[in-house]
Amino acid sequence: MQDKHKYRVSVYLGKELYEQISMVAEFMGVGVATMAKILLNTGYELSKQLENQTKEVITNGKQQSKVS
Repeated sequence: MQDKHKYRVSVYLGKELYEQISMVAEFMGVGVATMAKILLNTGYELSKQLENQTKEVITNGKQQSKVS
């Protein structure tokens, strides 16, 4: 039998990070877990874009990065 919550994790944010995320979540009218997921997804997508740009620069032999 497969676990129904295969992709669910618990993360300890710590007091300061929790308070910061909580303030933003309250301002946006969403829960802390939703805000944390938004921040994680945004960071992940940003890192993928930076990685793609870095690979492009290295592959093309350009001296400066190209931001799209």
